[in-house]
Amino acid sequence: MKNCSNKYIHLTNDAIQKKATEYSKYENGNKVRFEEFQNYLDMFMGEKKVNFFSDILPIIRDLVILSIKSARNFEESNKEHTF
Repeated sequence: MKNCSNKYIHLTNDAIQKKATEYSKYENGNKVRFEEFQNYLDMFMGEKKVNFFSDILPIIRDLVILSIKSARNFEESNKEHTF
């Protein structure tokens, strides 16, 4: 919230972010494959082993399902500002 004028730091939208000067600075396209993220976890989590595929990915999937279900009864007249 300290920098609301920077439209690139608050989005996860490649269509906008790819125009930023720091796009791809940290990884190709600012995207990481699941396997690459698992390698990151292996390197930086130390003794606390975390498996992306069994510990994290199921939670992400559940959250996506809950998000979609929460919007399924959204009133049709309010569609103008939704995705």
